[in-house]
Amino acid sequence: MIYRNVELHNVAELLPAEDGNDKLISRIPNRLRLTLNPNAKLRALYPAGCEIRFNLEDDSARIVLSSEEPSIVEVFQGNFQISWHIIGTRPTEIKVTLPQNIDFLEKVTKEKQLPFDA
Repeated sequence: MIYRNVELHNVAELLPAEDGNDKLISRIPNRLRLTLNPNAKLRALYPAGCEIRFNLEDDSARIVLSSEEPSIVEVFQGNFQISWHIIGTRPTEIKVTLPQNIDFLEKVTKEKQLPFDA
């Protein structure tokens, strides 16, 4: 799904949060989610396996995330994990920049025929 200028991978729908400002990620359509048992309804809102995909148009990008429960966010650029962050209930800003070794990553990507778009 496309939201603003990013692709949300493995996200079926964004739901309004109780505060009216934020969004909740739903991995399945909400219409279906509401028909499930209570545990499944809740688990459909867990962000496990969801991805925010984008290409940098400048030197860096800023992403602000929060979670109802402590979560770990892993930042990948192509197949390469660049960093990880602990996200809690307060908004947490993550700054994504091109890695300093971008030339090396592009070389490995080409040699191994990996999906990577710097």
